[in-house]
Amino acid sequence: MKYINVIDFWDENLVRISFDLRKMLPDYVDCVIVATAIRYSDMLLTEDSRIHAIKEYIHKNYGVRVLSYSELSKMYKSH
Repeated sequence: MKYINVIDFWDENLVRISFDLRKMLPDYVDCVIVATAIRYSDMLLTEDSRIHAIKEYIHKNYGVRVLSYSELSKMYKSH
């Protein structure tokens, strides 16, 4: 369990970011997932087409890259 980090979804910054994302994503759980990636990472790996539809916004406004598995594997194959 040392690799699992539990993050409170009611964190003020997560709520603020998720409410911003709510304007573009209809599923609030998706908003919380993306907000968590924004707060704690620089990349989100997902196959969710609605999240991919706003990935430019996420990258531009929050600096987080949204990738699919195939995009990620292409990145590592090219190195």
